[in-house]
Amino acid sequence: MLLLMLVSVYAVQHAIESNRLRYLILTGVAVGLAFMTKQLQGLLVLPSVSVAYLFWGNAAWSRRLKNFAISGAVMVFTGGFWMTLVDLIPAGKRPYVGGSQSNSVLELTWAYNGVDRIVGTDAGPVANLIPEQFRQVDSDAGLTRLLNANYGQEIGWMLPAAIIGALLTAFSWRLLPREGGARALAFVAITWFLGTYLVLSFMGNQIHTYYTEALSAPLALTLGVASAIYLQHHRLIVVRVVAAAGILATAVCTWLILSSVVGWPEWLDNGIMLLGALGAALSVVRPPARWLEVGAASVAVAAMLAGPLLTSALNTTLPQNGSNPVSGQLTKSQTSINRFLDDMKHGNPAWAYDVAFGQTPNTAILDKLTASSGTCLWAAATTASQTAARLQLEAGRPVMPLGGFAGTDPSPTLQAFKDHVEDGKICYFLPQDEFLATQSKASTVSDISDWVKRHFDLEVINGQGIYDLSKRIM
Repeated sequence: MLLLMLVSVYAVQHAIESNRLRYLILTGVAVGLAFMTKQLQGLLVLPSVSVAYLFWGNAAWSRRLKNFAISGAVMVFTGGFWMTLVDLIPAGKRPYVGGSQSNSVLELTWAYNGVDRIVGTDAGPVANLIPEQFRQVDSDAGLTRLLNANYGQEIGWMLPAAIIGALLTAFSWRLLPREGGARALAFVAITWFLGTYLVLSFMGNQIHTYYTEALSAPLALTLGVASAIYLQHHRLIVVRVVAAAGILATAVCTWLILSSVVGWPEWLDNGIMLLGALGAALSVVRPPARWLEVGAASVAVAAMLAGPLLTSALNTTLPQNGSNPVSGQLTKSQTSINRFLDDMKHGNPAWAYDVAFGQTPNTAILDKLTASSGTCLWAAATTASQTAARLQLEAGRPVMPLGGFAGTDPSPTLQAFKDHVEDGKICYFLPQDEFLATQSKASTVSDISDWVKRHFDLEVINGQGIYDLSKRIM
């Protein structure tokens, strides 16, 4: 998604500079494919590139509007072709659309992957699956969300510097060249960055740590545009003071983030803070010699990059699995997401581990599933999808994930499950009682589990339960 959004920015910039329709068509294709990749999140760049072309395109207004309409049509076709095709196929002849309650891609797009993510809702599944004891407040939404213990190590390092850079760009608008698309690029940078920042900051609680990746490219682009302004106009004291503010803000953020985690040397956060303060001070004063200016800039850059570079290097040594990867060291806060995930990796609580990473199957149950080859279509059915995936991969046999990813999809229905069992298509059922106990309302999966318990005998093998669906109680 991020790559395709960057392609759209690249293409619209060339469309503005070259006045060629093919680049604008490429913009439409890239945005459409970004939408297909992650649905509405892929459209965060769309307002910025659209306005940039309309206001800074070199063609006459009539031609601009015509080209814009062509690009829009290409985007709608590219982004909507697959979802339209899926919804046109009769529901009984295609796989269930996971994440929706009505087996519809349109509902998935506008509800679960759209409006529900922005405003938050109790009607659908809770995507972050974080228990109440790991929530300091009902919601952490607000301007400082991306700087807190949950998201600071993901994106917070240079966030204040980028905001300062966006303000510098806006207030230095007259200093930007009128030709060459410079103003169009600056507009795309700051509006894409600020729009994404506000969405992530105020969206509902169905937000994952990795969503912050969407902010990385516009943040970097904003800093790049602001840096270009600084390099061209660094003789102006106002520009130097603003740049120093950005450097100091980054050093303060780095100090706050590093001092809020465990695992780094105790001197590191204070050392980077002092280095940043020195770089900021030297950036304000114009040195008498060129080499001193280069030295000051090097100190400033080192202070700004130290925290994210060290954390990125650490990330390459940390194994990641499951559905919510996180960056950096464990936080000192016992109620942060990465503390919750660390506890989860160690099986506490067990149901959350099963949902995020998949229940660890024992050898005896795997042997049963493997031996079912040739006797049924599905070796077993279970909840949720991560556990089903692990069983399927390790047994080498198909396993049905009841209820989709989080166990909340009404698929299959109870009647459909009964029919599959009656036809001998499912050999075993693996109960997940701890997970079902966390569900806030009745579900199709709960109905299926209750029906199996009433009509089949439970066998416990090495601590894990299993029902043989070929041996119905008479």
